[in-house]
Amino acid sequence: METVATCVVTYAFFIQLVFGGILVGDDTLYTSDDKLYILNVSNFKPMVSGSNSAWVVEFYNSWCGFCKRFAPTWKDFASDIHAWEGIVSVGVVDCADDNNNPLCREYEVMRYPTIRMFSAKHSGKLGIELQKDTIDNMRHALLDFLEKEQMEGRGSSWPNLNPYRSSDLKNLWKDAQEEVSYVMITFEEPDSYIGREIILDLHKIKFIQVRRATTHNEALSRLLDVSIYPHLSVVNRGLESFALHPEGKTRRNFISAIVSFLESEGVAGLDTKKSFSHTGVVIENIEVKHMDNKMHLHGVHIYYKDIIGALAYSLQHEIPLHSIITGEALAALRNYVKILAKYFPVDSQGEEFLGKIKEWVISTGDPVQGQSFLAKLKTFQDESGFTLPVLQDWKGCRGSKQHFRGYPCSLWQTFHMLTVNSVLKNSHNLENFNSLEVLDAMLGYITNFFGCEDCASHFKQMAAESLHTDVQRAEDSILWLWRSHNKANKRLKGDVTEDPMHPKIQFPPRSACPACVDGNGVWNEIEVLRYLKRIYDPENLIYPPPFSSDDKKIDNNAANEVEGKKVGWDFSFADISLCVVLYITSAAILVLVYIKFILSRRYKKKSFVYDLLGKV
Repeated sequence: METVATCVVTYAFFIQLVFGGILVGDDTLYTSDDKLYILNVSNFKPMVSGSNSAWVVEFYNSWCGFCKRFAPTWKDFASDIHAWEGIVSVGVVDCADDNNNPLCREYEVMRYPTIRMFSAKHSGKLGIELQKDTIDNMRHALLDFLEKEQMEGRGSSWPNLNPYRSSDLKNLWKDAQEEVSYVMITFEEPDSYIGREIILDLHKIKFIQVRRATTHNEALSRLLDVSIYPHLSVVNRGLESFALHPEGKTRRNFISAIVSFLESEGVAGLDTKKSFSHTGVVIENIEVKHMDNKMHLHGVHIYYKDIIGALAYSLQHEIPLHSIITGEALAALRNYVKILAKYFPVDSQGEEFLGKIKEWVISTGDPVQGQSFLAKLKTFQDESGFTLPVLQDWKGCRGSKQHFRGYPCSLWQTFHMLTVNSVLKNSHNLENFNSLEVLDAMLGYITNFFGCEDCASHFKQMAAESLHTDVQRAEDSILWLWRSHNKANKRLKGDVTEDPMHPKIQFPPRSACPACVDGNGVWNEIEVLRYLKRIYDPENLIYPPPFSSDDKKIDNNAANEVEGKKVGWDFSFADISLCVVLYITSAAILVLVYIKFILSRRYKKKSFVYDLLGKV
């Protein structure tokens, strides 16, 4: 009966995973409700490399603060050019997902967010980087890329983005399909984007064709009596021409004028309403819920689960993302593993593991392959008996949602602990101690390996301003990092990246250390130093409860399952039958859920002429 109970519990847990949203992935920056494709290691190449359309893809990291801040803008960008589907598609890849590591490594994504534009039928190239900017500027840069693609012979099935250079109206109809009744011509300055935007915005309307002409085509301008730019003309199959008169000179004004004309010609049902608010840069509104004081006090305690999670993510994810580690990055890696081996609090097996990593990284040649580094981690874990967690189970750094806090929080805590432990371990010889040892290694790691580009930039700026002037004595390193962390908290207070259940505060709060700050908010740095040395002392870390022998057996079985190894079973025939029925039922439910979401996405992404016109 124990086996039967196990099956039932497993089945119940599975149902909870599916309907509780864990497997569905509803706690991400992007969902199927957004007008973009969620790509991963399995579907990226079939969808992007084999496509007749170009692609623009954001490689992001779900814990990266700037990625969270940028996500609303990227969603609006995808909506803004949704009518261009078939010419260019918008996608996202979450590089925080370990399954996507090989993909992000192959495309050499080392900073988040990174945006790449890919040619139609692209083959193995890394793509062209698109700078993160306003929606308008990104759209214009994408148009430049698409026009260049077409000029180089790709995108032959796309509508013509090049300027019309002839003055013969008959030539307008050479490539027009039978159902085309009107050719719309936008006259514009050579550096204007309105014409190209409208060409793509309306490319799915089969009974019109849009072309652009620039001020360089003076003959056509004279023929159609154009003297003010931008201008919108219509030519019918009888080569009769007339002007349309938009209310303004924007993309939206021109679209509205075309829609009004089409409606007057009997094309009904064209919707001119916008479906989203285009402000260029969008900031999410987050409802701040009532805070649980117990959750708020988690930051006072430092948990081993958090710092070992940071170590694991750093070694198993961030460093191996680099396909090649050389030069400055390799020097930074060597400094980083040195301080880990010296000051990271682990047992004897962990010391052996970190020591092996250090010796290998220092002794191996330049360059180091990211994939080789990852393979060595596995080898050294097997040899030492030390195991890094595969999944990060945050404790004090757990956010109210999966993309809050987590790794950035734990990395801060890890380096706080390393600065404190370096001072404690060298307390007998502080005169000869290198007070910048840990901070220089931290700066090197943040600069070369930490994925959040915006975060790394701010940290480098703080280091450039004061690191080498403020850190003279051993204990200065502890205080410099504390001040820097509080500066970061102050800058991010109220930011979209802030966990509403864990607001950014100046640490430590008076409730945790009354002697650290007076009533006027002035810090007593002697008391602050004493407090930091106490809570970040490895002796005071809060460790998980020690295993009993039975717990170890359970834990070993779990580890074996993660590694895919076989374990013993003692099922009766009835037990096996029940489990099989439950698992088949579970699989069927999962398939139905999958189909639901795929169909949901397809229906949501399907474009109709009548609502495409409203998305501009």
